Amino acid sequence: MDAIKFNKTQDWTIFILRRIDEDMVETDTVLGGFYSYIQKDKSTDIFNECTLGWSDEDKDDVYAIITFFDTSVMPLYKSSVYYIMTDTGGTVANRSFKL
Repeated sequence: MDAIKFNKTQDWTIFILRRIDEDMVETDTVLGGFYSYIQKDKSTDIFNECTLGWSDEDKDDVYAIITFFDTSVMPLYKSSVYYIMTDTGGTVANRSFKL
């Protein structure tokens, strides 16, 4: 069976991760049309599988990861603030660390 190919239409949203670090530097990363938010303390097995090969130092201050584009993984640090936004600038979710 042939794989179904989906074409992007104007109805689709492109998600962007906005990071504001402790120095107030803003960095936007394009996540594409789909992403997964995996919290270290709520999805421990999946988090550990996705961070296999990372050292303990690599995971210092990390409370969650974002996966996107099939194989990309981005750590989310407690010392930064994160927002998932649309390509038109609307905020979808605040993914910052919460106690």
